[in-house]
Amino acid sequence: MMCGMANGFKRCGCRDGDGKPLGAACPKLRRGNGSWNPAHGTWYGQAELPPAPDGTRQKLKAGGFRTETEMGAWFTAAVALLSIPAPGPAGHRDREQILAMIRSSRQHKAPLPDYDDIRRRYQHGTAFEAGTTGEYLQSWLAGRERAGDISRNTLRGYRSHIDRLFLPAFGAVPLDQLKVSHINRMLDAIDAENNRIREGRASSDPDVRRSVAGRRQTGPATMQRILATLRSALSDAARAEHPLIAYNPAKAARLPKVTRPKPREWTPERTAAFWDAHQEAVRELTITRHKLGVYLSASMRPYPVMLWTPAQTGAFLDSVADDRLYPMWQLFAFTGMRRGEVAGLRWADLDLDHAVAHVETQLTQLGWEVAEETPKTDASAAPVSLDKATVALLRAWRKAQMADQLAMAGDWIRSGRVFTHLDGSALHPAQITSRFERAAFDARLPPIRLHDLRHGAASLAHASGADMKAISAMLRHASLAITADTYTSVFADQAAALAENIASIVPRLRRAAGGDPAQTSGPTTVPNPSPDPREDPRWP
Repeated sequence: MMCGMANGFKRCGCRDGDGKPLGAACPKLRRGNGSWNPAHGTWYGQAELPPAPDGTRQKLKAGGFRTETEMGAWFTAAVALLSIPAPGPAGHRDREQILAMIRSSRQHKAPLPDYDDIRRRYQHGTAFEAGTTGEYLQSWLAGRERAGDISRNTLRGYRSHIDRLFLPAFGAVPLDQLKVSHINRMLDAIDAENNRIREGRASSDPDVRRSVAGRRQTGPATMQRILATLRSALSDAARAEHPLIAYNPAKAARLPKVTRPKPREWTPERTAAFWDAHQEAVRELTITRHKLGVYLSASMRPYPVMLWTPAQTGAFLDSVADDRLYPMWQLFAFTGMRRGEVAGLRWADLDLDHAVAHVETQLTQLGWEVAEETPKTDASAAPVSLDKATVALLRAWRKAQMADQLAMAGDWIRSGRVFTHLDGSALHPAQITSRFERAAFDARLPPIRLHDLRHGAASLAHASGADMKAISAMLRHASLAITADTYTSVFADQAAALAENIASIVPRLRRAAGGDPAQTSGPTTVPNPSPDPREDPRWP
């Protein structure tokens, strides 16, 4: 609770014979009977505030009031404002912001902030005053965190954008003076950094290439997410009950339209070119273990999203057939489940009698910390169908895990997860990725991301004859358009077969020079052919 206000006192600007201020000791401040002299000095007072989280005493002091009544009314209103945030440490940060506003208003001889306005802003989690853009963005982020209406991973992305980009670029700019030009300069700086990284990687100078080896480009999709964060924050500032800005400048900032990267197949030609480039790159290395880092470098891949052919997928599964976690790799390859979904899969979510896995939870990586969250979307929570071979593998895996549990006895960790360490503890999502990358490298296969197995599962389904609707259901997409636009790629062998099928069903009268009738199975002549139109006198 807020403590009561101490008795006020008067001070003045008089000085003694040596020029030192007399302050509250001036004899003119009181009358002969000891009462305060209304004609001399001004009133001062203080209020005791709740202590800081570390126990430090907090006080509000103010002065320069003409009368004791005026001072009392001001302190009453100020204490009411400071009582708006939650009591104790939970409201300390907001109370500090309101206290700064109170002191500033007194310093500039301005009225105190409106109580109802501050209370509404606190309840909605928006900034108490416009202030700088950085102050608002941090207050907005705190409000979103309090509301708890977004996932921890999304919140982490917001925090990264604000701390890493927005604050350095225009955090000191007053919020109501933020312009499109400030935002465009930030976007231009990101683009310039991308160009430096690209040029460095393409340089013939090994030192230049090494200087950018650890730096990552900001992709078009990430740029869109960065701008979306800023637009969301500034939209809240513009549409608040008492708007902090007149318009949202982030809405006027524009980026090139982002198209989803199309999956490309690791054809023999691309695979051979990759290994040649990899061999050339590792020649410059003095530490053998860095070969894996070169292998995983995104700049080594011809396209952002690469897929293994069915033969390469089979080669990978063969190479990990003796891996303790082999059932997990087959689950990834055949179902297209996401990493977090597989890491979070529990035995309670499996119905092996009906060959179904229910996606009820996922493990999300936040830095190195792991959080258990609900599925990505409502559609993601749909059941996943399992093939008979995978069901058999999971049954055998269950028995093996139970044997591990017996061997560990009291040291077994009851995580309930399907895929675990030997002691029963859950696998960290990053550990799954690392194991996959190392296994693919050791199998001498061209690199793909673990998530690209999801793309590959969609393409395998397409190659097996599944239609788009069935593939979309398998991947548990919210929209059929997402499946059609992003995940389906036709393998080269299937495309070649399709081309032959098209050619085979078209009847022909004649063969062009060099044509080989044996290449198609379609008829070479047509019964009762139509007259050659070129023999018609009307032919131009």
